[in-house]
Amino acid sequence: MGFYNSMDYAFLDFVFDTFVTDESGAKRRIRLENNIVRWRTVRNPDGTTSRESNARFVRWSDGSLQLLIGNEVLDISVQDAQHDQAHLFRRHGKGILQSQGRLLRKMRFMPSSLSSNSHRQLTALVDSRHKKVYKVKNCITDIDPEREKEEKEKAESQTIRANVLLNRKPEKKEKMSGTVKKVTDVAFKAGKSIDWEGMAKLLVSDEARKEFANLRRAFDEVNSQLQTKFSQEPEPIDWDYYRKGIGNRLVDMYKEHYDSIEVPKFVDNVTPQYKPKFDALLVELKEAEQKSLKESERLEKEIADVQELKKKLSTMTADEYFEKHPELKKKFDDEIRNDYWGY
Repeated sequence: MGFYNSMDYAFLDFVFDTFVTDESGAKRRIRLENNIVRWRTVRNPDGTTSRESNARFVRWSDGSLQLLIGNEVLDISVQDAQHDQAHLFRRHGKGILQSQGRLLRKMRFMPSSLSSNSHRQLTALVDSRHKKVYKVKNCITDIDPEREKEEKEKAESQTIRANVLLNRKPEKKEKMSGTVKKVTDVAFKAGKSIDWEGMAKLLVSDEARKEFANLRRAFDEVNSQLQTKFSQEPEPIDWDYYRKGIGNRLVDMYKEHYDSIEVPKFVDNVTPQYKPKFDALLVELKEAEQKSLKESERLEKEIADVQELKKKLSTMTADEYFEKHPELKKKFDDEIRNDYWGY
């Protein structure tokens, strides 16, 4: 008899909470589950003994056979086992086996449905075998991990402390000379006040667009130089710091030459060069604007005339149309008169 994976059979009398020694000598605990076939010997009122079991075979009218173990139902398929050379032995202990006979048939037990308890247990068993188990990995290192962790925490705390001290310091205000500050302010305000996109939309000729692009490119270059080179003065040098490491004589000599350097005043040579071109572009923009307005008025009037003519054509006869357009009537008459009709 072949047993299903989720089914077992207790060959000895059932005694609660006992152990059974298997063939290999290892001890295993009897599973107290619903799909285990159990039996026991009971004494009847007349003094005789009989065996009771929690399992029974049921053969249905269609010939199918099932095994009922408590509330669990298993389907049985009977197969021929004559060619398997299977025998049934009885164990007497100490490795002594006694043959009881040859097995001519074998039974295969299967769950009756997918919702049965046996099928759920078998599915859980298969899933547990394929479940990925995370194991602890061994790592050999020459560095003490606790010490390394302490050093990282110490470095992080120093970084946090330095950031806090830096944030507490008042921000240095950049001092700018009157001439440089005035130049940068003028350049910044000029870049904000000029409507480059609006002026570009009013240009008509390709030559005007080209000159306008050159003008804007030159303005951006000059403005960028003003903002980057003349926006602020260099940071002051800590001369005392260098005196400690180098010496007073060399540092004082260098400081004297450094103080003697004077930054030349900014002279605007760009604005006088491009101002005439800019004024000429403004005049051309005004002329183009007036020309565009006149062209728009002409097109609107022409559209209105076409719409009015369309309304009249829907009710106008051919004679009325030719009366208003005599040149078309003459053209049609000439074509009819000169046409060859074939007779």
